[in-house]
Amino acid sequence: MVEGRWREVLWLVKHLVENFASGRPKAAKLSQTIWPWSNEGSLDAMTLGPIDLDGPKNSSEALSLGPTLTRTLHELTDDLKPENMSRTELLQRGVLGQIWRSLGAMILACPEGVVKPEILEIIAYLHHQEIMPTSIYSQKPGIDESAIQQPPTLHLLSSRILTSLSDAAWRAHERVVVEEARSKGGEYVALRPEIPGMAYKVHVAGLRTEIWLELVLWACLHGGWIMEGAAVLRSVYRQNPAWKPLSWRSILPSEKTGPPDWDKLDYLFNTKSSATMDPPANPTLDVSRTVSSEVVNAYVDALLSVVDVGVGERGAPPGFILSQLKLAKKFLGRADLKLGGGSWDAVILRFVDSQAGNPMHLFYLSQLGSLTPSFGHEVESSNASSLPEYVSDGSASFVGLCHRALHMEVKAGNTQGALRVFKLLQDITDSNKRKSLEDFFNTIQHAQDNDLATSEAAVFTSNYSQINYPVFDLQIPTTTLGPFLELVTDAQAYEVGKWLLYSKEVDGPLIPDRLYNDPAIAPALIKFATKADDRALLSKLIDLRAQQNTVTGEGPTLPSNVLMSFLETQFGLCSWDAAIRILDLMNDSPTLGWNLINLATLARTMLILRHAAMSGDLKGEQDLARAQEIFSQMVQGVYSRSLFKAHFNAEQVSVLLTVLSAVDAYWASFCCGLRQLEGHYNFNLSATSFDRVLEGVLEAYGSATARRLLGMFWSHALRTAQGSDRRMSEGRQDAAKVARFRQSPLDSTERQRTLVHLPGQQGTHVVVYGGLRPRLTTVRVIFRKALDEMKQQRALHDGDIEDLPLENGEPLPTAATPDSTTEPVEKAIDHTPFGMVVWAVRRLRALGMADEDVRTELREALEERELRRLQVQLPRLFGQTDGDEEADD
Repeated sequence: MVEGRWREVLWLVKHLVENFASGRPKAAKLSQTIWPWSNEGSLDAMTLGPIDLDGPKNSSEALSLGPTLTRTLHELTDDLKPENMSRTELLQRGVLGQIWRSLGAMILACPEGVVKPEILEIIAYLHHQEIMPTSIYSQKPGIDESAIQQPPTLHLLSSRILTSLSDAAWRAHERVVVEEARSKGGEYVALRPEIPGMAYKVHVAGLRTEIWLELVLWACLHGGWIMEGAAVLRSVYRQNPAWKPLSWRSILPSEKTGPPDWDKLDYLFNTKSSATMDPPANPTLDVSRTVSSEVVNAYVDALLSVVDVGVGERGAPPGFILSQLKLAKKFLGRADLKLGGGSWDAVILRFVDSQAGNPMHLFYLSQLGSLTPSFGHEVESSNASSLPEYVSDGSASFVGLCHRALHMEVKAGNTQGALRVFKLLQDITDSNKRKSLEDFFNTIQHAQDNDLATSEAAVFTSNYSQINYPVFDLQIPTTTLGPFLELVTDAQAYEVGKWLLYSKEVDGPLIPDRLYNDPAIAPALIKFATKADDRALLSKLIDLRAQQNTVTGEGPTLPSNVLMSFLETQFGLCSWDAAIRILDLMNDSPTLGWNLINLATLARTMLILRHAAMSGDLKGEQDLARAQEIFSQMVQGVYSRSLFKAHFNAEQVSVLLTVLSAVDAYWASFCCGLRQLEGHYNFNLSATSFDRVLEGVLEAYGSATARRLLGMFWSHALRTAQGSDRRMSEGRQDAAKVARFRQSPLDSTERQRTLVHLPGQQGTHVVVYGGLRPRLTTVRVIFRKALDEMKQQRALHDGDIEDLPLENGEPLPTAATPDSTTEPVEKAIDHTPFGMVVWAVRRLRALGMADEDVRTELREALEERELRRLQVQLPRLFGQTDGDEEADD
């Protein structure tokens, strides 16, 4: 086509269609069996009872049905789903799709208003081969303006289109006849009296390039070539000079009542003779370089129907669909048009619904943010005046999606991801506020022109209409805001926490004083006040609860989770008397009680106190004795007098004791003295409870021991079993999909078996089924401890961190490859602080943390610990993690 060899182009198209891609539609097998059904009676009578398929009454009917009567339901429906197409059928359909894409490129390459005869000959050939869908020429006007409506252009011009195509086919036939006659030495005699070339009606009135392009776009849509048509539409968008969409519904002459009369648009296609001197009754409509906005709307709807939902190999990747939707929105924006037949918020919800099996990550959320309409756009667009209010009103759907994504990132322990979602939510709301202020002052500025002028004393009054737009505020629910503050606290991002509580901006802090009593916020506030040493905040929280009790006069009104948070704080501060009073208060109430996280927090304190006692700290020994006494009483049910309280978490307590026993012989002896640990358990310990114990192990024994403990309950086999349902990585293209083959029962997470040997207990062991499902926080605490150990190690080496050579001038080490057995080989694992960092980075990536987030967190951690020399080696350090992902247990 580029070289102008049009005869070869025509030969290629005909050869492909005739010998390979048969485009004739095949009748569905199931549809052939429907006609014998009885269609009499109501719909309930047909669907509620059994349907008997009577056999054919005569041999002619049996012959017409053929072998379909003996086929199963699976065989009858096999050709109704694209995923069941054979490879040959898929390739045949792909060839036709490529022909449509090439046709679109040919039309766009034509000079303005002139379509080459060869292109029309190809279109005529597709008609002849019954590949062109006949439904594109039919027009069924609809009353509902929110429904997708094909414009009447192809319907009104169908006779001219077919005339042009028939002339093109006839002229092509004449050309073949002439060439054959000349090749045989004959002479051509015109079959018609007109001069050759005059009958070829390429320039039929109204048949511009835009009409033929519209024909190709609707043909792809009606024929099911959605992706090919979208590719043509993308090429139209990228043309220079730019093309624009044209809304035919908006220019259609309409009556005050009743549906619009589409036939009145016929006058737009009648071209007056150049000899007449009468001016046109209506202004001429400029359709140059335009496509109908209706076809853009139709492709938006169709693309949402072919998105990959994670089942099988059908559908287009979600990222590609989002890019096409963004392009369609920009294309409509060129003519200041909104999405016809609905809103972009509805499009966003449809996309999210198609991805219900996958979490909504920031990778998709940022793309959806460009689709959500800004303040006033749905109302101010040129084609939005007649839509119902529920379509044009602002929607908080995107804000809800941000809340969902924020909650997911918080639950996963991804601090960087949560902060990015929070920033995206802030950007959306700030942009809408800014647009609202601009519109407000524009209203004041033009008030005189609109007869809305007010006195100078009443400019900022309610004389102007009040707008309650849902995207003006973040509106983060407290059930997400509380865990978000707790995540920020765990990440030691205290400045972010202080901004959430003490912001001096116009909108005020995100967590104002009125939320301090909220049951979902108060525990996070207590934890933040304790970790950040904010005594004023902690005192304020206690005073608020005391005032509440004074007013009601009904004694303590502390919610259970708030009371548990205070209990954890007392354990961490070694305030044993206060902790016992809280436990007694819980024990006296039928609805209150301690949970496993409280017990794990006490276990963490015991691990730290044991380390202090071994160092000769006398107070540490006393505190350890008190802590062990309280721990023993909690395990033995002293503070759980209710039968329900004593047994609701009995197995979880045994699993926690098993984890604590695996640390060393001292704790194995201590735990076995409290409860007999034999037999088998299901690992139903939460990641939060395990993290509490892991923090104590890190403080007392270091990162290597913590890594060994984590590897025991999160082995390589367990990680492999969890890989099938691991959450989709943010920023990566590998979407979660349903497995092609059914998973073996032995490969399930619940069937994974771990043999835990209790140190110093003469071969005693515990069998644990299942295992830990860690969060990013689980690995992050080891990561930070390893960096602290690296800093201490280098400081002890020569006292100057800046000038110390990396690893004594040797190349940076890598984690060694493990043995193939499930038990880790100690000599094959790099236990140096640097090896711990490499391992932690690898595990963070495996848990779904984006590479950029890993780099950012590593860079910030190195800056905080003043390891500036190591920052220079950051790319090299990160590169150490690109090797074997399973280099350790």
